[in-house]
Amino acid sequence: MKTITQTVGMIQGALQTGKEIKHDRYSPQFTLPQLLTSVTPETVSLVTLVFTRLGDLFGAKCKTKGLILHHSAEAEARGEITESFYLWCRKLDGLSKKQIAFGIGQIEAKAAEVYQTGEELWPPSYAEFIGLCNQHHGTQAHRYFDRSKAIENKTQREKRRKLGMEQCGKLRDFLNS
Repeated sequence: MKTITQTVGMIQGALQTGKEIKHDRYSPQFTLPQLLTSVTPETVSLVTLVFTRLGDLFGAKCKTKGLILHHSAEAEARGEITESFYLWCRKLDGLSKKQIAFGIGQIEAKAAEVYQTGEELWPPSYAEFIGLCNQHHGTQAHRYFDRSKAIENKTQREKRRKLGMEQCGKLRDFLNS
C-alpha cells in the first residue's frame, strides 16, 4: 500500500509528464492458470456465468462494484482476471450447480420485486450471494408477513374498541365541563 505522499508524488509526476495514472487496484495480479490451481474448472465456468447474469441484471453497477472478469480486452487476451473474480471463484468453490442456480433465481426474484416499486438494487457481495444460494431462504419462516392479510383476534379487537369508547367518553366529559 502506498503512502499519501507517494500517491501525491505519483499524481504530480503524471500531471507534469502527461502519463496515464494506473491505480494498484486495477493492475493485473492474477491469471487464469493461477486460479485453476486453487479451484475447479467447473467453478470458474459457474462464476463466469454468475458474473454474466449479474451484468445482465445490474449493468454498470457491476463494473462499479468490480464484478467484471477482465479490466480490458488486452488483459483478457493475456489471460489476466480481476481480483474480485478470483475471490468469487475461491469463495464459491464447493457450491453445486443447483445451489448457484437457486441463488441466481433469488436475485432475479428480488430484482423483479424491487424494480416494481421503483427502488434501486445493487449486485450482491460474494457473501450475500452464498447466503442466497442456501435453500432455506424462501421458506415460510423467512418471508415477509403482510399484516393486512392476518386473521384478526376478535377478543383483542373488542378490548381495543371498549378502551377507545372509554377514552372518547373521558374526552367528551372533559370538553363539556
